[in-house]
Amino acid sequence: MDVRVDSTAEAMWDFFISYSNNDQDWAEWISWHLESVGYRVLVQIWDFVPGSHWMVELENGLLRAKHTLALISRNYIHSVYGRAEWQAAFRQDPLGFERRLIPIRIEECDQPGLLGEVVSFDIFNLTAEAARNLLLRKIAAAIGGRDKALIEPLYPRAPSSVEYVTRDVVAPCGERQPMPRYPGTVIVATRNIRRVTVAIGLLLVTIVVLVTLTVAFPIGSGKGDQTADHSPERPHASALTPSGRSPTTSAEKFETTSPPHQPAPIESLERLDPGESLTAGEKLTSPSGHYQATLEPDGNLSVRETSGLTVWRTRANPGGRELRMQSDGNIVIYAENNVAVWASNSDRTPGSHLELTDDGVLTLRGPRGTEIWAGTYSSTLLCGQTLMPGMKIDSHNGLYHLAMNSDGNLVLTGPGGTKWESRTTGHPGARLELREDGYIAIYDRDNHEISLDAKPFPDAAFPDATLEMQNDGNLVFFNSSHHGEWASDTPAS
Repeated sequence: MDVRVDSTAEAMWDFFISYSNNDQDWAEWISWHLESVGYRVLVQIWDFVPGSHWMVELENGLLRAKHTLALISRNYIHSVYGRAEWQAAFRQDPLGFERRLIPIRIEECDQPGLLGEVVSFDIFNLTAEAARNLLLRKIAAAIGGRDKALIEPLYPRAPSSVEYVTRDVVAPCGERQPMPRYPGTVIVATRNIRRVTVAIGLLLVTIVVLVTLTVAFPIGSGKGDQTADHSPERPHASALTPSGRSPTTSAEKFETTSPPHQPAPIESLERLDPGESLTAGEKLTSPSGHYQATLEPDGNLSVRETSGLTVWRTRANPGGRELRMQSDGNIVIYAENNVAVWASNSDRTPGSHLELTDDGVLTLRGPRGTEIWAGTYSSTLLCGQTLMPGMKIDSHNGLYHLAMNSDGNLVLTGPGGTKWESRTTGHPGARLELREDGYIAIYDRDNHEISLDAKPFPDAAFPDATLEMQNDGNLVFFNSSHHGEWASDTPAS
């Protein structure tokens, strides 16, 4: 199919999706997320409706779309029509200046011939959230012609010889890693060097105390020991031993045959440093103790108030068994066999640590204390999630924000100021809940639903519903079929 572009024809779509019929689910998923942020997409499953001419629609898509997204898989490589479609896009822009052809690999496979000369990116072997973020970032880079880092890169340093050896063993040249990790993470223990140092320090203190008591009070000194017990010159032990217990007498110390007391496993942490991990039974605690982050039995990380209310959680399905703060700055939940099921996608920030703030937000901070990532919701509130005071969801274009204010008012703001509000001022500490059953409401701090003058949300419950902050400024409540049940009807600015 030799397609030539009519320079007078106006582009009707941003993207034409070229895919094999066996990859229809990928085509629909990619198209849906592209359209959710405002792109115009032509895809066969939606647009080639009964009565239309298949070849005419196909040719129209190749002529009138700015870019062709080729979903690369084994099926696509052997598809006659797939080959014709990507070759047509290639002919329109053989040097790639306009990025007319954008290959996206949806499974591990080769890109033969000229197709292999076009830069592609992978969205398989990731969590849904990570794949979506990568898709939108790479598409924006292709359109803009540049993929600049969002934060200032750290000053490069030459890896040590040990790191070179580790890299060669763990990630040989040419091997594709679904979620690359900083080479140092292959030697990750459940506790990092800082904790080992503390344990060694405690052991040394214990040894020093034992040696001191041995010299001062030899075993079997008999009556002399009793006299020494009342001597003002006898050295006193501190009120607490390194283990946190009251000090024992010299007789207790030397008559026992048990080894020195070992510190109990750390269950509550104030932060996760590079190389540290969080497993079942361990938790991150905010400085005030009001919030805790734990790895739940289903393998997801949840942030809860001490009352038990969940304010944020990951939604990996299935979940994992370990949350790891990697040395490259990425926060990853791993399941069996080191399979990543969720990630923060912050792998360009080595040296960062994870902490839980007093307002209940998981925060990743860089070596200089700069906030790199925060565990807040982006554009969508899902069933089982809660907007606590001070939290918000934002439209993907960054222009509109839905915030739960500390005074109890739910406010939608955008260019020019307030666009919509719930008018619930006067209920400090109120929260917006999208319950697990799909019922949405505003509750006060005593868990009573706030009565609204003009109730803005549906009275019915819609399982698997979502509340989305859209790019046009509209706040929309969708049911599980993505049919709008309610909208704020906010006028675009």
